[in-house]
Amino acid sequence: MERGYRAFPQLQTLRELHAEVVRPHPPKPISEGGPRLEVLGSLRLFSSGKPLTPPAEQGRRLLLLLLETRVLGREGVRVLDLLESLYPAQDEERAENALKQLVYRLRGVLGKGAVLRLRDRYALGALSSDAESFLDGGPTRLWRGPALEDFAEDEGAALRDLLHDHLAKTLSTVLERDPTEGVRLLELLLEARPYDEALLRRELALFPDWYLDKHRQISLDAAQQ
Repeated sequence: MERGYRAFPQLQTLRELHAEVVRPHPPKPISEGGPRLEVLGSLRLFSSGKPLTPPAEQGRRLLLLLLETRVLGREGVRVLDLLESLYPAQDEERAENALKQLVYRLRGVLGKGAVLRLRDRYALGALSSDAESFLDGGPTRLWRGPALEDFAEDEGAALRDLLHDHLAKTLSTVLERDPTEGVRLLELLLEARPYDEALLRRELALFPDWYLDKHRQISLDAAQQ
């Protein structure tokens, strides 16, 4: 029962720590000389390291749609698809005017080059992101909380899956190098993928007693419903 703890001697107190993992200090935004979008946690915007006021809901959703498209290697999102996603209840003329105003406001905050118009579609331009930095080999400290924390589960699903897949691949290495950080990441992954067998086996190996108690309680709760 103690093999998980013997494998990671730094985890001496993590029977209690697992329930309330010590979080590292929130990472400072990584300035790349221009505006930056952060989605590994709650949505944040920065310009040259200085925080910006996040846009309202439709602005957030537009940024996510454009970011997901760029990460997936596509050339922007068609205007018609954006109208359908953002303004489904409006007629096309009103919806397109609303989209233009939305893009205008975002450019006013992030700079004219942040959102580009490419023929029949919009795309992200001069706007970096923590998601892309992480996928390009950036540190796990970029994860401040659950990916796309401010969005519904069906929004940005492809991007969320890609981020979680990449995080899962790094987990073993991080656990060996920095067990406390590794456990924090494991918690994030289990929150996103509570039935992932590989993650559950990892949790069982590290915290056998806690794991058995947890899943015994889940079974009892299910039986009482």
